[in-house]
Amino acid sequence: MSTEFTNPSFPRDVPLGTLLGGRYRLVEVLASGGAGTVFRAVQDNLGRDVALKVLRNDIDAASRAEFESRFLREGALAGRLSSPYVVTVHDFGTDLTTGTRYVVMELLHGVSLSERLREGTIPPAQAARLGEGIARGLRHAHGQGIIHRDIKPGNILLVADDDAVEIPKIVDFGLVKDLDVMEAELTTTGMYLGTPTYMAPEQARGQGGVTGRADVYSLGCVMYRMLAGRAPFRADSAIATALMHLQAKPDPLKPYGVDPQLEAIVMRCLAKDPVDRPNADELVELLRAYRGGAPVGGGDEHSTFNRGLHLPGLQRPWWQRAAVRSALYAGTVVLLLGAVMLACGASLLLLMWPQAPAPSVHRPSLVEGIDVTPFVDEPSADEPRRHVAPEPPEPATPSAAPPAPAHVAAPPPVAPPEAPVAPTPSAEAAPPPIPAPAAAPPATVAAAVRVDGVAFDAAHAARALTFVNTASEEQLRAAGVYGRGVSVVLGGRPFASLSAFGDTPYVGAKTVEAVHAATAAP
Repeated sequence: MSTEFTNPSFPRDVPLGTLLGGRYRLVEVLASGGAGTVFRAVQDNLGRDVALKVLRNDIDAASRAEFESRFLREGALAGRLSSPYVVTVHDFGTDLTTGTRYVVMELLHGVSLSERLREGTIPPAQAARLGEGIARGLRHAHGQGIIHRDIKPGNILLVADDDAVEIPKIVDFGLVKDLDVMEAELTTTGMYLGTPTYMAPEQARGQGGVTGRADVYSLGCVMYRMLAGRAPFRADSAIATALMHLQAKPDPLKPYGVDPQLEAIVMRCLAKDPVDRPNADELVELLRAYRGGAPVGGGDEHSTFNRGLHLPGLQRPWWQRAAVRSALYAGTVVLLLGAVMLACGASLLLLMWPQAPAPSVHRPSLVEGIDVTPFVDEPSADEPRRHVAPEPPEPATPSAAPPAPAHVAAPPPVAPPEAPVAPTPSAEAAPPPIPAPAAAPPATVAAAVRVDGVAFDAAHAARALTFVNTASEEQLRAAGVYGRGVSVVLGGRPFASLSAFGDTPYVGAKTVEAVHAATAAP
């Protein structure tokens, strides 16, 4: 069967329907790269859909010879990896009939980070979460002695888990390097391998000696792109871009609204000297500490002691981390006990301090003719003042009382004082009424928003924000929010904005779409 190929990226002599290796039947073309094309294929003996990458046959012989050994190494090396953040390689080999080299991988359904970045920047919290996931994949690969050497947005696939949380997966290990086989280096001196926009300075020099910290540098460039919307270095040519990686300093991320701590992590990854960068394991700890130990999503291939402790710049042994944590706890307890004892001592001192008698209050008249008779008690705020006549002075002793002068008339008898009648409080004396608290204003949104790819106009966004902040568990489940999403919504209230709701860990597109549908009609 002969087939004409009009697409130059399609491998010659490998038409759709071909059964490679006696097991994998090609169904459709998914993507094409510099050295290979990726097909969706079906594994006949299992009926399983897989992604099958074949080495392109439409390139010249010299280029094919250059890439063929590296292509098969991709399958051999990447097949040793097993991480939720790295694509799984099932099989690799050569078809005996056509001579086609192929690598069989799990078929992933998602979008590349490169496609996502075409929509704009990624919020810092989400960028830190995705960066930590990529760093976990690199940590696993480096632990197996494998360097990727081409970390870029196009080689990161975002795949939704069961809770609609996007998990990053590293794909395309076509330029991998086995650290254990340094003498079998396939790169010739002076030849660039990788993408110049995300290439580490040591790769740009083309002198070999590349370590896993080159992948960390590339990841730093990817995170810079997620936060700023552009790569840290970009010039008119590949050579000029490589020179910028060697000599230029990246612009600060603060103008893009990036937290200084996250900016410091990214800038450490972009250090020119590999020694000044963290390795992948240290980068995982830095990002996890920045995010407060929040889960990335999906499974984690490592269980690290002391999740919440952040010792910058160094991965300490477990016994050192345990000693530091014990010292911190002991110091906290001592400080608390000291504060309690100090408070008790101050209270006891105040109780024992001698109290001086309260001086009598004398209120002189400042203006002649104004009655300044003192009050018996200070009235409360809701009780009118009562005027009380002053008590008469005590009479002198009988022996010392002089006779009254004859020319002074005796005072008229004084009638017993009547019981004072409390005056009716006037409108002015009445305390002002306490105003009732104002009702909380309804949630409003100034403009349309887009959350996890779901568009809301202003009125719809306001209804959606009110719904996620007030709906009961039954209402959330009735709207289609399931399991873990209901717990996240109930535990994360109140949400300041619909965007903050969307950025909450474990809130993904499925949950946002459920809220969108439940609040579509006013």
